[in-house]
Amino acid sequence: MNIQFMGLSQEFLAALLAGLIQGVTEWLPVSSKTLILLILLTYGFKASTAYLMGLAINGATAVAAIIYFRREILEILSSIRSPKRSREGFALLKFLVISTVVTGLVAVPLAQVSRELISFDENAAMIAMGFLFLLTTIFTWLRVRMGGGVDEVKEMRVNLMDAMLAGFAQGFSALPGISRSGITVFALISLGHSSRDSLKLSFLMGIPATIGGIIYSYAAMPILMESNIIVLIISSFTAIIVSLFMISSLLKLSERLKTYLFTLILAAVTIVIGVLGMMTPH
Repeated sequence: MNIQFMGLSQEFLAALLAGLIQGVTEWLPVSSKTLILLILLTYGFKASTAYLMGLAINGATAVAAIIYFRREILEILSSIRSPKRSREGFALLKFLVISTVVTGLVAVPLAQVSRELISFDENAAMIAMGFLFLLTTIFTWLRVRMGGGVDEVKEMRVNLMDAMLAGFAQGFSALPGISRSGITVFALISLGHSSRDSLKLSFLMGIPATIGGIIYSYAAMPILMESNIIVLIISSFTAIIVSLFMISSLLKLSERLKTYLFTLILAAVTIVIGVLGMMTPH
């Protein structure tokens, strides 16, 4: 009885911690799904299971993003009926549709490769994640150095090339260690958008992308998702609540915070764990 209770309490704690990490780090250029993967590993989850659960929990913050960006989303939806009256909303709609399609084409095969690598050799996967954290560090550092375009332009302008390149960049966030917000904001700033507009576009893009992550996780292993439904519900609910409290301040903070130092430390720790795991006899 005590053993069963301890197992449940450990599961509950893992779910709360995963939700807290997701709610905070989703809005920073840090790979939240990879942090969740690492946390779930420490609680005894298999790496392949933790990866899929990280993708599923990642989608919970889409709810918070929908609430936070409700005005923009309503404008986008209203532009379907009258595109001429809401030119910016219609431009955003086309941007989101195209970027989401491109993201799916890139992300699904990369997610499949990630699952197979993690299942084949967890230690090698850890080392690979460490180097992907390094890549995120470079993207974030470059983004800080670049700064972003002029913020005075009130109307956001996006085109077909912006949508395709941003969607292509977002697709690579299916790899553990790559921050979705970090790589998309970097891509958008590189295309000449301001820091403010890049952040806004990145998180609007994240709504369909992270919902797609939930769908992929369930389609890949429905039995696995159902067997961990309590963890997923608790962590997702926690992530939504935390996100609603944190999103506004963290969006402002993410423009100034040197998160590349954090991801650099994570890269070093992850690589060391993987190397030590390979050196340890089984």
